[in-house]
Amino acid sequence: MRQSNIYFCVYDLKKIRNTWGITITDMADKLFCSTRTVDRIESLNGTSNRKTAELISGVYSYHLEDLFIDVDGRLFNASFNPPQSGQVVEGMKYYMVRAWRTSLAGAHIYGKTMWIDNYCNNNEIRKLQPINIAEAIAQMDNDYLTVNTKDEWMNWLMHAKIGKEQIMIISEECIQRCLSYLLDEYVVAQSALTKFGLQDVVLLGDYKNRTDVFSINNSGGRNV
Repeated sequence: MRQSNIYFCVYDLKKIRNTWGITITDMADKLFCSTRTVDRIESLNGTSNRKTAELISGVYSYHLEDLFIDVDGRLFNASFNPPQSGQVVEGMKYYMVRAWRTSLAGAHIYGKTMWIDNYCNNNEIRKLQPINIAEAIAQMDNDYLTVNTKDEWMNWLMHAKIGKEQIMIISEECIQRCLSYLLDEYVVAQSALTKFGLQDVVLLGDYKNRTDVFSINNSGGRNV
């Protein structure tokens, strides 16, 4: 029997709904379903029903292909349970990032940056800011993941729900091995320095058609 495809949203559906000020009851009316079904869709962050994905896209004024990715359901028979957090290793340098899986093997990673130098035209040179690990942990609740190794990063990437944000404390050693672009210096427009309501948080990496943030080593704008 053929396994149906799953349409995963590349952003967090529940957060989008709350941002738009739409109640779960209103959303159920728009999707012609029960509030329980909306809750299941938001928990999975996707649906196996293409028509439902199209309706959700229309609510938020998106085209289907801009908000959802179509994934063969056979690839997602395994549980989405997140991996166990690693342990902080004394003497390691750590960074705090916000990551979410956007495809089968890709993720967007945001991090708090620090000023290095002025550039031009209201742009600055910035790079990812290391954290004081003890202070950072004291200020957070328990909803974070500590990642020390490449294997731990890949374990998260292969099991995370697409579109769901994960706050991470990630070691410099892990970044150097598999996410080295995070440590590049970036030219950042001042207008791009606020995300999630937090100052100096930037989407790291080079992306096509994005001109307000690009790495010093790669001003051409490649996808990461």
